[in-house]
Amino acid sequence: MDKVKQKLDKELNQIQFSSKQQVLNNSKNKWNTFFNKQIEIPLVPVTGVAIIFITLLSIYPITKESPSLIEQYPAEGQIVEKGGSIYWESWFNEVRQHES
Repeated sequence: MDKVKQKLDKELNQIQFSSKQQVLNNSKNKWNTFFNKQIEIPLVPVTGVAIIFITLLSIYPITKESPSLIEQYPAEGQIVEKGGSIYWESWFNEVRQHES
């Protein structure tokens, strides 16, 4: 191992590196090297995930169970179904009285 190092030192003895201080400064600054990276974001998967996310957010209010008519419009009395239509019993009785 020592022979290899000596041989390498002998071969590199004539080469002068002029930016030694700059390299040392950059290597000491770990944050600089950490943030000095290129990031590649794949377009197709990211776009697919975004579309699915937006779709789920827009469908959620539609699929959410809405309150029934009785919960939305609480009133006294009952609901009567006549001829396929739904009426409040009090309103149905009033209309029937006027028609008679």
